[in-house]
Amino acid sequence: MAAIYERKIAVVALYSRLLILMLQVVFNLLVPDHDAGVFNPPADATSSFSDGIVDVIFSGFRRWDAVYFLHISQFGYTYENCLAFFPLFPLTTKIVSLVLNIGLEGTLNHSNILLISAFLLNQFLFVKTSVILYRLSVIVLKNRTLAYWAAVLFCINPASIFMSAPYSETVYAFVTFQGMLLCEQKKYVLSLLFIGLGTFSRSNGILVVGYIIFPKLMKCLFTVSTMQKQFYMLALAVLNLFWQTFFYTILCLAPFLLYQYYAYLLYCVKTVSLNISENLRHYGYSQGYRVVGGSQSPWCNNTLPLSYSHIQSSHWGVGFLEYYTWQQIPNFLLAVPISVLSITASVTFFRYNLVDLNFIRTFEMGKSEKEEGNEKNSLGYIRPAVCPYVVHMMFLTLFGWLFMHIQVLTRMLTSSCPPIYWFAAHVIARGTSKHSYQKHKRNIDTPPIISYILDWDKLDYKPKLIFIYFLSYMIIGTFAFSNFLPWT
Repeated sequence: MAAIYERKIAVVALYSRLLILMLQVVFNLLVPDHDAGVFNPPADATSSFSDGIVDVIFSGFRRWDAVYFLHISQFGYTYENCLAFFPLFPLTTKIVSLVLNIGLEGTLNHSNILLISAFLLNQFLFVKTSVILYRLSVIVLKNRTLAYWAAVLFCINPASIFMSAPYSETVYAFVTFQGMLLCEQKKYVLSLLFIGLGTFSRSNGILVVGYIIFPKLMKCLFTVSTMQKQFYMLALAVLNLFWQTFFYTILCLAPFLLYQYYAYLLYCVKTVSLNISENLRHYGYSQGYRVVGGSQSPWCNNTLPLSYSHIQSSHWGVGFLEYYTWQQIPNFLLAVPISVLSITASVTFFRYNLVDLNFIRTFEMGKSEKEEGNEKNSLGYIRPAVCPYVVHMMFLTLFGWLFMHIQVLTRMLTSSCPPIYWFAAHVIARGTSKHSYQKHKRNIDTPPIISYILDWDKLDYKPKLIFIYFLSYMIIGTFAFSNFLPWT
């Protein structure tokens, strides 16, 4: 049965990517691009008939931050502002391009080979990630049907365009969800590897180490709560938790710190250099960028010379409440639906679980209890095992509203937080008539979204809102992104 579900999910994921590709082509051809006045360094001069075909099919994906990622894949970190984009996605794209270059060299210019490489990489990893999310959901929710619907909702998530375009969201979701899955399977060494790769992809990957620490914290608290004045054992348990937390955090931070060290060598001590053309150098100076090999960056003299915080604040204006200006109101409005979904999901979970004063015991002991005999464990999304995922989602939501460019919140949560999909699946299950829900539960051969649309009148308003939100953002987002219009 599991294999059947996984095959169906992979098919849905593939179809969703083909839909995004077709929408992007149509929207890009029909609507002139908006002149956004953003990062746009000189492209390859050579162009052939084949390059023209690639431009028609894929150029709508070369927008906004995708230009940065493709530039880094081709030329490296030539400008200081490029350091805000972590290396895992550009590096894997470059590796794929080396393989494609064997058959396409002389047919396409290098920038188009990189664009195709990034697209193929993201589509492959997206399909894999949808299946990984299903496997993770089965373990955490103990409900195969909810797990299936969570994976289907991932396939049509509101940030879909960013998971097809040359962005790091899909790579990050792949390594993060895989790390979470391995952690649930108690394969902690392999989990650390994937979580570490997450910190090599996005800065918020550092938080994912909490999924390894959380069960150990619960075990420590459970041990402490059962002790009767055994101070030696108490101290030993706390010390053990401290050292485990320190060890896991350092291991997960290693790729992030390695990247920061590379940036320090490149822009501060300059023991690493890049070959940069005069065209690129001239473009950098004309835009006021700090070019590699030029003057030393201010962050080099900091006590802890990390480029990331300096670049986020100086180049992107990131800081506490810095984004709270009148002209950013439209971007805040764009983030309202995902914020409402996240907050409602959190309130729903804790409203049920916090009435249980024995939550720690329930979390620690619930894994060994029979699922059919435990009412709480049969409730899917409201199971205590969901707790660390909800806490993670709450923190990212709060951080996004206080510190980030708020429009980024949609793609950050959809690529980082399984509870977004678990709660949405939970809402759909609760808001569908019993007869209709059982029909969909038994028959997964029917295309999932189409089957619910056919039974639209049997849905409660909450599932309707979920479908409308996911599908509208998927389509409108593709339209806006492919024409250089502002989006999430």
